[in-house]
Amino acid sequence: MEKQDGRYVYCAKMLKVTASPFNLHTEYVKEDSVKLVWDFDQHNKVDYYIVKRNGQQIATSTTKFFIDTQNTGLQRGQIYNYEVSVHYKSWVGHADSPAAKLYNVQVPWVDAPTLRQPAEIPPNQVRLSWHNNSIYAQKYIIHRWDDITNQWHYGYYQANSPIETLFVDNVQWLHKYKYVVVARATSASYDTSAWSNTVEYTSGMLAQSNYPRMSAYNNGAKVAGLYAKTVPEIFRLYTFSKNFRNLGILDFRHFFL
Repeated sequence: MEKQDGRYVYCAKMLKVTASPFNLHTEYVKEDSVKLVWDFDQHNKVDYYIVKRNGQQIATSTTKFFIDTQNTGLQRGQIYNYEVSVHYKSWVGHADSPAAKLYNVQVPWVDAPTLRQPAEIPPNQVRLSWHNNSIYAQKYIIHRWDDITNQWHYGYYQANSPIETLFVDNVQWLHKYKYVVVARATSASYDTSAWSNTVEYTSGMLAQSNYPRMSAYNNGAKVAGLYAKTVPEIFRLYTFSKNFRNLGILDFRHFFL
Protein backbone atom coordinates (compact mmCIF):
# COMPACT_ATOMS: atom_id res chain seq x y z
CA MET A 1 0.00 0.00 0.00
CA GLU A 2 1.33 3.39 -0.98
CA LYS A 3 0.08 6.98 -0.48
CA GLN A 4 -0.52 8.70 -3.79
CA ASP A 5 -2.11 12.18 -4.09
CA GLY A 6 -3.26 11.97 -0.48
CA ARG A 7 -4.86 8.58 -0.99
CA TYR A 8 -3.72 5.11 -0.02
CA VAL A 9 -3.72 2.69 -2.91
CA TYR A 10 -2.68 -0.94 -3.28
CA CYS A 11 0.14 -1.45 -5.72
CA ALA A 12 1.20 -4.76 -7.20
CA LYS A 13 4.94 -5.09 -7.83
CA MET A 14 6.78 -7.75 -9.83
CA LEU A 15 9.42 -9.46 -7.79
CA LYS A 16 12.50 -10.68 -9.59
CA VAL A 17 13.13 -14.36 -8.87
CA THR A 18 16.79 -15.28 -8.90
CA ALA A 19 17.66 -18.31 -11.01
CA SER A 20 19.45 -21.29 -9.52
CA PRO A 21 22.04 -23.67 -10.94
CA PHE A 22 20.51 -26.94 -12.08
CA ASN A 23 21.47 -30.48 -13.09
CA LEU A 24 24.06 -30.69 -10.33
CA HIS A 25 25.76 -34.10 -10.56
CA THR A 26 29.09 -35.87 -10.21
CA GLU A 27 31.23 -36.54 -13.27
CA TYR A 28 33.32 -38.95 -11.21
CA VAL A 29 33.77 -40.01 -7.59
CA LYS A 30 37.18 -41.33 -6.60
CA GLU A 31 38.94 -42.17 -3.35
CA ASP A 32 40.74 -38.80 -3.39
CA SER A 33 38.49 -36.52 -5.45
CA VAL A 34 34.92 -35.75 -6.49
CA LYS A 35 34.17 -33.72 -9.61
CA LEU A 36 30.94 -31.72 -9.43
CA VAL A 37 29.33 -30.40 -12.62
CA TRP A 38 26.24 -28.23 -13.05
CA ASP A 39 24.36 -26.09 -15.56
CA PHE A 40 23.33 -22.45 -15.46
CA ASP A 41 21.88 -20.50 -18.39
CA GLN A 42 22.76 -16.96 -17.23
CA HIS A 43 26.48 -17.41 -16.87
CA ASN A 44 27.22 -13.83 -17.99
CA LYS A 45 25.59 -12.58 -14.77
CA VAL A 46 27.70 -14.79 -12.50
CA ASP A 47 30.44 -13.32 -10.36
CA TYR A 48 31.24 -16.78 -8.97
CA TYR A 49 29.59 -19.97 -7.78
CA ILE A 50 29.55 -20.89 -4.11
CA VAL A 51 30.24 -24.55 -3.33
CA LYS A 52 29.24 -26.04 0.01
CA ARG A 53 29.81 -29.50 1.46
CA ASN A 54 27.63 -30.63 4.35
CA GLY A 55 26.44 -27.05 4.82
CA GLN A 56 29.89 -25.46 4.98
CA GLN A 57 31.39 -23.39 2.20
CA ILE A 58 34.53 -25.06 0.89
CA ALA A 59 35.25 -23.12 -2.29
CA THR A 60 34.15 -20.71 -5.00
CA SER A 61 34.36 -21.37 -8.71
CA THR A 62 34.12 -19.19 -11.81
CA THR A 63 33.41 -22.24 -13.99
CA LYS A 64 30.51 -24.66 -13.98
CA PHE A 65 32.47 -27.41 -12.28
CA PHE A 66 34.51 -27.97 -9.15
CA ILE A 67 36.85 -30.76 -8.04
CA ASP A 68 36.68 -31.51 -4.33
CA THR A 69 39.95 -33.06 -3.09
CA GLN A 70 41.77 -33.90 0.08
CA ASN A 71 43.18 -30.36 -0.04
CA THR A 72 39.66 -29.08 0.63
CA GLY A 73 39.02 -31.67 3.34
CA LEU A 74 37.67 -34.65 1.38
CA GLN A 75 38.04 -37.95 3.24
CA ARG A 76 37.84 -41.54 2.04
CA GLY A 77 34.78 -43.57 2.90
CA GLN A 78 32.61 -40.58 3.79
CA ILE A 79 29.16 -39.56 2.57
CA TYR A 80 28.69 -35.92 1.59
CA ASN A 81 25.90 -33.54 0.60
CA TYR A 82 26.79 -30.74 -1.82
CA GLU A 83 25.21 -27.38 -2.64
CA VAL A 84 26.02 -24.92 -5.41
CA SER A 85 24.59 -21.38 -5.56
CA VAL A 86 25.28 -18.25 -7.60
CA HIS A 87 26.84 -15.03 -6.34
CA TYR A 88 25.74 -12.51 -8.95
CA LYS A 89 27.73 -9.60 -10.33
CA SER A 90 26.99 -6.33 -8.58
CA TRP A 91 25.15 -4.75 -11.53
CA VAL A 92 22.58 -7.57 -11.52
CA GLY A 93 21.24 -6.44 -8.16
CA HIS A 94 20.31 -9.90 -6.95
CA ALA A 95 21.20 -11.63 -3.74
CA ASP A 96 22.82 -15.05 -3.91
CA SER A 97 20.61 -17.57 -5.67
CA PRO A 98 18.95 -20.55 -4.01
CA ALA A 99 21.23 -23.56 -4.09
CA ALA A 100 21.15 -26.63 -6.26
CA LYS A 101 21.60 -29.67 -4.00
CA LEU A 102 23.09 -33.12 -4.36
CA TYR A 103 22.77 -35.65 -1.55
CA ASN A 104 24.54 -38.82 -0.43
CA VAL A 105 27.72 -38.77 -2.47
CA GLN A 106 29.67 -41.82 -1.26
CA VAL A 107 33.44 -41.49 -1.49
CA PRO A 108 35.03 -44.96 -1.82
CA TRP A 109 37.65 -46.21 0.56
CA VAL A 110 39.59 -47.67 -2.36
CA ASP A 111 39.19 -47.17 -6.10
CA ALA A 112 38.30 -50.35 -7.98
CA PRO A 113 40.86 -51.89 -10.36
CA THR A 114 40.22 -52.25 -14.09
CA LEU A 115 40.35 -55.76 -15.52
CA ARG A 116 41.89 -56.16 -18.95
CA GLN A 117 40.67 -58.67 -21.51
CA PRO A 118 41.84 -62.22 -20.73
CA ALA A 119 44.56 -63.95 -22.73
CA GLU A 120 44.34 -67.67 -23.49
CA ILE A 121 47.22 -70.00 -22.67
CA PRO A 122 46.53 -73.32 -24.49
CA PRO A 123 45.51 -75.89 -23.70
CA ASN A 124 43.62 -75.09 -20.49
CA GLN A 125 44.72 -71.85 -18.85
CA VAL A 126 43.76 -68.19 -19.01
CA ARG A 127 45.86 -65.20 -17.97
CA LEU A 128 44.15 -62.28 -16.23
CA SER A 129 45.70 -58.89 -15.59
CA TRP A 130 44.37 -55.64 -14.22
CA HIS A 131 45.26 -51.99 -13.80
CA ASN A 132 45.50 -50.61 -10.28
CA ASN A 133 43.61 -47.31 -9.91
CA SER A 134 44.26 -46.78 -6.20
CA ILE A 135 47.16 -45.30 -4.27
CA TYR A 136 45.99 -47.23 -1.20
CA ALA A 137 45.61 -50.77 -2.58
CA GLN A 138 47.71 -53.37 -0.79
CA LYS A 139 46.16 -56.58 -2.08
CA TYR A 140 43.66 -57.85 -4.64
CA ILE A 141 40.92 -60.46 -4.40
CA ILE A 142 39.51 -62.26 -7.44
CA HIS A 143 35.96 -63.64 -7.58
CA ARG A 144 35.18 -66.24 -10.25
CA TRP A 145 31.93 -67.53 -11.74
CA ASP A 146 31.76 -70.67 -13.88
CA ASP A 147 29.00 -72.42 -15.79
CA ILE A 148 29.92 -75.75 -14.19
CA THR A 149 28.62 -74.77 -10.75
CA ASN A 150 26.62 -71.75 -11.99
CA GLN A 151 27.69 -69.69 -9.01
CA TRP A 152 30.26 -67.13 -7.89
CA HIS A 153 33.28 -68.32 -5.93
CA TYR A 154 34.19 -65.37 -3.73
CA GLY A 155 37.81 -64.98 -2.69
CA TYR A 156 38.80 -67.48 -5.40
CA TYR A 157 42.32 -66.04 -5.47
CA GLN A 158 44.16 -63.42 -3.43
CA ALA A 159 47.20 -61.46 -4.54
CA ASN A 160 48.95 -60.20 -1.42
CA SER A 161 51.07 -57.52 -3.03
CA PRO A 162 50.06 -54.16 -4.53
CA ILE A 163 52.36 -54.82 -7.50
CA GLU A 164 50.99 -58.31 -8.22
CA THR A 165 48.47 -57.60 -10.96
CA LEU A 166 48.58 -60.90 -12.86
CA PHE A 167 46.86 -64.24 -12.33
CA VAL A 168 46.83 -67.49 -14.33
CA ASP A 169 43.77 -69.69 -13.87
CA ASN A 170 43.18 -73.32 -14.82
CA VAL A 171 40.02 -73.78 -16.85
CA GLN A 172 38.13 -76.51 -18.68
CA TRP A 173 37.74 -76.50 -22.43
CA LEU A 174 34.55 -74.92 -23.82
CA HIS A 175 33.33 -73.83 -20.39
CA LYS A 176 32.39 -70.25 -19.62
CA TYR A 177 33.92 -68.15 -16.83
CA LYS A 178 33.46 -64.65 -15.43
CA TYR A 179 35.95 -62.72 -13.33
CA VAL A 180 35.97 -59.56 -11.20
CA VAL A 181 38.69 -58.18 -8.96
CA VAL A 182 38.53 -55.93 -5.90
CA ALA A 183 41.28 -53.99 -4.17
CA ARG A 184 41.78 -53.85 -0.44
CA ALA A 185 43.85 -51.31 1.49
CA THR A 186 43.90 -53.05 4.87
CA SER A 187 42.55 -56.25 6.39
CA ALA A 188 39.35 -54.41 7.38
CA SER A 189 36.38 -55.46 5.27
CA TYR A 190 35.15 -51.87 4.89
CA ASP A 191 38.51 -50.83 3.38
CA THR A 192 37.64 -52.58 0.13
CA SER A 193 36.84 -51.27 -3.32
CA ALA A 194 33.75 -51.93 -5.35
CA TRP A 195 33.90 -54.67 -7.95
CA SER A 196 35.91 -53.99 -11.06
CA ASN A 197 34.41 -54.41 -14.49
CA THR A 198 33.47 -58.01 -15.31
CA VAL A 199 35.31 -59.95 -18.01
CA GLU A 200 33.89 -63.11 -19.55
CA TYR A 201 35.85 -65.95 -21.09
CA THR A 202 35.01 -69.27 -22.72
CA SER A 203 37.96 -71.63 -23.00
CA GLY A 204 38.97 -72.19 -26.61
CA MET A 205 36.78 -69.37 -27.91
CA LEU A 206 39.08 -66.35 -27.93
CA ALA A 207 39.89 -64.78 -31.26
CA GLN A 208 43.60 -65.23 -30.63
CA SER A 209 43.20 -68.91 -29.79
CA ASN A 210 45.82 -71.19 -31.34
CA TYR A 211 43.27 -73.94 -31.85
CA PRO A 212 42.02 -74.50 -35.43
CA ARG A 213 38.30 -73.79 -35.48
CA MET A 214 35.60 -75.88 -37.14
CA SER A 215 31.88 -75.38 -37.49
CA ALA A 216 29.30 -77.92 -36.44
CA TYR A 217 25.70 -78.39 -37.53
CA ASN A 218 22.90 -79.60 -35.30
CA ASN A 219 19.59 -80.23 -37.05
CA GLY A 220 20.64 -77.88 -39.85
CA ALA A 221 21.58 -75.01 -37.51
CA LYS A 222 25.20 -73.92 -37.36
CA VAL A 223 26.93 -74.20 -33.98
CA ALA A 224 30.17 -72.21 -33.98
CA GLY A 225 33.18 -72.61 -31.78
CA LEU A 226 34.34 -76.23 -31.77
CA TYR A 227 38.10 -76.44 -31.63
CA ALA A 228 40.65 -79.16 -32.23
CA LYS A 229 44.34 -78.89 -31.50
CA THR A 230 45.63 -81.55 -33.92
CA VAL A 231 44.47 -83.39 -37.02
CA PRO A 232 43.87 -86.67 -35.08
CA GLU A 233 41.61 -84.73 -32.73
CA ILE A 234 39.66 -83.44 -35.72
CA PHE A 235 38.84 -86.97 -36.84
CA ARG A 236 38.02 -88.05 -33.29
CA LEU A 237 35.51 -85.20 -33.09
CA TYR A 238 34.10 -86.20 -36.48
CA THR A 239 33.72 -89.86 -35.46
CA PHE A 240 32.18 -88.85 -32.15
CA SER A 241 29.61 -86.64 -33.82
CA LYS A 242 28.71 -89.33 -36.38
CA ASN A 243 28.03 -91.82 -33.60
CA PHE A 244 26.01 -89.30 -31.62
CA ARG A 245 23.91 -87.40 -34.14
CA ASN A 246 22.23 -85.28 -31.49
CA LEU A 247 25.55 -83.53 -30.93
CA GLY A 248 25.72 -82.47 -34.58
CA ILE A 249 27.64 -83.61 -37.64
CA LEU A 250 30.76 -81.67 -38.49
CA ASP A 251 30.74 -80.08 -41.92
CA PHE A 252 34.33 -79.88 -43.18
CA ARG A 253 33.39 -77.35 -45.83
CA HIS A 254 33.32 -74.85 -42.94
CA PHE A 255 36.38 -76.16 -41.16
CA PHE A 256 38.48 -72.98 -41.11
CA LEU A 257 36.59 -69.76 -40.29
